Amino acid sequence: MESTVLMTAQYFFFPFIIFIFLAFLWFVAGILICLWVYNDARSRGMEGALWVLIVLVANIVGLIIYLFVREGRRPSYQASSYSTGQKRFCSSCGKEHAPNAKFCSQCGKAVT
Repeated sequence: MESTVLMTAQYFFFPFIIFIFLAFLWFVAGILICLWVYNDARSRGMEGALWVLIVLVANIVGLIIYLFVREGRRPSYQASSYSTGQKRFCSSCGKEHAPNAKFCSQCGKAVT
């Protein structure tokens, strides 16, 4: 009787370890995907936290939805100085600003 219990424990231990390892990899992959979605959404001017929540709730379906509806990347124009006469653009929404503007007239973020 004891040998049967020990033999059964040996046969179930290895698959259990594999299951735990795969669950850990799934967890780490989920965290990395959420970080990528957050950073990618923010770089495109979208709400990163909202899209992370959608991906967390809907899993792979949420990621596929995000990949289909995400916007194009916003231009990141930077003027070298105020005196050059170059056009200045908001780094968040891409709207053009006057040389002396401190805040974006469209989104309200500070112009750098």
